[in-house]
Amino acid sequence: MAARFCARAAPKAAFASPSEHNAVPPLGPSASSRRLPKSSRLNDSKVFVRLLSGRRRTGDCLEIALGRNAGEGARLGIIVGKKNLPRAVDRNSLKRIVREAFRERRGELPACDIMIRLRQSLKGQERAVWRPRVAEAVKLLFAGAKL
Repeated sequence: MAARFCARAAPKAAFASPSEHNAVPPLGPSASSRRLPKSSRLNDSKVFVRLLSGRRRTGDCLEIALGRNAGEGARLGIIVGKKNLPRAVDRNSLKRIVREAFRERRGELPACDIMIRLRQSLKGQERAVWRPRVAEAVKLLFAGAKL
């Protein structure tokens, strides 16, 4: 049965504007300033195919492939399959770790395309176990990223 209007219900608080209702004070730099710019992302499937057919280096559980680009600066592409990490929350967490490490080292990297792929299944492992392992593997791979 559908709920009916009740005249005895307390009135809602009045706000000056709808945006004030959900207003949350900012906590530091804006989200847009922390984002990875579109110019630093790999979006073209042809670039992924080129990188996957070239030489690759492997770390603990990750694989990195490097390729030259037309002097556009370092660009990053990430591949994390459902087979290796079934939960979307975990896949997104891994991508966040990789992007953060890339952001920290982007200025030091040569003008190249970088593709990082999860090559080992982390299925069934606790996030507290694999997160530090992945973070360390990413830092090592980026430190050795030379063309």
